[in-house]
Amino acid sequence: MIKNHRNIIDSTLPREHFRPISYRLTLYVGIFSIFITLTIVCISLARNYYQDLNNTHAHINQLKETVTPPLAQAMWEFNQNHINALLSGLMQSDDVIHVRLSINNDVGDQLIEYGRKKPSQIFHQVEHQSAILHQDSHIELGILTLTTSSQSTFLRIQQSAGQILLTVGLLIFLVAFFIVWIVNRLLTRHLQDISRFTEQLSLNNLNTPLQLQRKRRKHKYQDELDIVSTSINKMRLHLLDDIEQRHQVETELNQEKQERFKMTQRQKATVAASKAKDEFLAAMSHEIRTPMNVVIGILDLLADTKLNQDQEYFVNMALTSSESLRFIIDDILDYSKLDAGKMTLEIIPFNLNTLITECLQSLYISAYNKQLMLYADTALDLPETFMGDPNRLRQIIINNISNNISNNISNNINNKSRN
Repeated sequence: MIKNHRNIIDSTLPREHFRPISYRLTLYVGIFSIFITLTIVCISLARNYYQDLNNTHAHINQLKETVTPPLAQAMWEFNQNHINALLSGLMQSDDVIHVRLSINNDVGDQLIEYGRKKPSQIFHQVEHQSAILHQDSHIELGILTLTTSSQSTFLRIQQSAGQILLTVGLLIFLVAFFIVWIVNRLLTRHLQDISRFTEQLSLNNLNTPLQLQRKRRKHKYQDELDIVSTSINKMRLHLLDDIEQRHQVETELNQEKQERFKMTQRQKATVAASKAKDEFLAAMSHEIRTPMNVVIGILDLLADTKLNQDQEYFVNMALTSSESLRFIIDDILDYSKLDAGKMTLEIIPFNLNTLITECLQSLYISAYNKQLMLYADTALDLPETFMGDPNRLRQIIINNISNNISNNISNNINNKSRN
């Protein structure tokens, strides 16, 4: 799965198709600069065109104001040479393409023209008419018509267009280059550092923080690069914490697994020891019961023979002691039953006085050897028959009295029975 994800990531970021942001930014800024340059040049040319038209109109008015007085004087004096010289001087202007003077006299109108009109669908032609009046009498001597064309204006604009285009283009190119340099200086190279850091990030170098090669500013404000760098470092610290927690969880799981294994081994050992103990007790009780049953059988046979009173007493005492010993052997098995939870109690009728007497008889010799006297003090109002487990009660009484005899607790051991 990890290998497939790595293949997907590698396929989405092929190195041979890598294009830096500065490359695209340069392209976009270049296209935008060309558009801005052409827009500025067109606006500048249009502004220069209309400004030149206004200048041409002002120049024509100035020519008319300058030429009109001497031309009126020459027309009043009928000085043809002076008139021709003035009209020829008007043609020296670049803006004037045709001059026409219409002279009013008694004979008829006289028309003088200089230059030639050329019809054009591209260039606009304008006629400027002005009446020639005598300075003193204000008599209209004729009409002066100056024809101008926008061709000269276009020629002047054409000459300045190249210079404007070169100047504005160079200025915008310098501004665009400065913008690209600033972006590369402030953003692109740091993005490349962040890309290299994240690409080389692994479990072996998580302790190495991301540090951008930037001049630290005196103020405490942060920008987007600081936020990105801080976020990546926080992510790196979170990864370290997650890895540490994972290692801790794995260590705890391993310890728990080892403890569980040790507990299982102890349980197995306990079960094996209990099984061995049960087998040992069963074998031991079997080995002891066999000769014990033989002894009890021989004593039963001996009790059936003709015996005097003392012999019968001793045989009965031996039988009682043998039975007690057999019960002790049964106790050994009862311990194993208790461990296994299989202990059961009998509910049968028995005579309590007889049971106490038999217990004292079986322990009489042990007490006599230690110079102790045994006697039973039973209440007279006790019933003769009880319901219960006489063997377990016999074990309790014999164990209690045997402990007292072994410890020499009292010179007289009294067994009392009450309700």
